[in-house]
Amino acid sequence: MKLNAILLTPGHWDYIYGLDDLKKDFPDVPVYMPEDGYDFLEDSYLNGSSMNGFEVYVDSEVNSISEGELDFDGYKIEVINTPIRCK
Repeated sequence: MKLNAILLTPGHWDYIYGLDDLKKDFPDVPVYMPEDGYDFLEDSYLNGSSMNGFEVYVDSEVNSISEGELDFDGYKIEVINTPIRCK
């Protein structure tokens, strides 16, 4: 099996937990997410982990994606940004 890319949608803790460990095993695999979700990677309240009794932070480099069609190694993905924020 070959891992070509990691797509984060959204930035909630259950999507980002373990990303840094995964990147240690696959350092050359790019990570993508909408830029307006970057703050979830550094804020345990926004990503919901602090509400569950722990804190998740991500140090891995993340590349921005925007709305439109993306091609990940032959897989066509339609990106429609639907931001979700904790209040």
